[in-house]
Amino acid sequence: MRVWTLFILLFVGLGLNAQDMSSYQFSKVEEDWGAWIGVDGTYSFSKKLKTNLVLQTRFDENISDFKSMLAEQKTAYKFHKYLTVFAKFRITSNLQKSPTYRMTWGGQTRYKRKRWVASLRSQIQYQWRTQEAAENTWRNKVTIEYSKKKSDFTHYIYGEIFYYFDYQQRAISRYRLGLGTNYDINKRTALGLKYFYQRKFNIEIPNASHVVSIGYSLKFK
Repeated sequence: MRVWTLFILLFVGLGLNAQDMSSYQFSKVEEDWGAWIGVDGTYSFSKKLKTNLVLQTRFDENISDFKSMLAEQKTAYKFHKYLTVFAKFRITSNLQKSPTYRMTWGGQTRYKRKRWVASLRSQIQYQWRTQEAAENTWRNKVTIEYSKKKSDFTHYIYGEIFYYFDYQQRAISRYRLGLGTNYDINKRTALGLKYFYQRKFNIEIPNASHVVSIGYSLKFK
């Protein structure tokens, strides 16, 4: 497990060092609290092929204002017990501007040992909105999970780095550090609670967010 711990420490270090300290002061960083509330359903065509639909509403401005709502569909195929590949499509709307569309392709590797599970997810996302420039982001996320024997709870921590790139610019744009827990109500339903800290930089006004996420999950097969 030491290797995965080093991965997380590396991600944190990259995020901190990527900031241009000469361009702003820490006092100028804007902070906010947000909330994500959603529901998702998963249907398994087989042991290897699954599809998932997520519906979510997000709030910001210290959880006082509506930010956006989204629908995302994900299809995943398990090539090997250690490797799963996936593709996702998302539509996001804030009811004021035209919708934002996102296509994502990626893979995830998982390693399990006794009560611990370590995973690394890497994905490329292409995001666009009508009459606005598209955004390309490479995201890498390391997660470590722990669950006790005969327990309905699974606890986890994670770190994620966002790398923005286009024809003119390439830079680490944000990082996330989070923790959470999932509770299996039964074999087909579960509740999830998560908190993460997010820092955005290499932008005109760097900002940080504290986000609490609550989700309800369903399995149909």
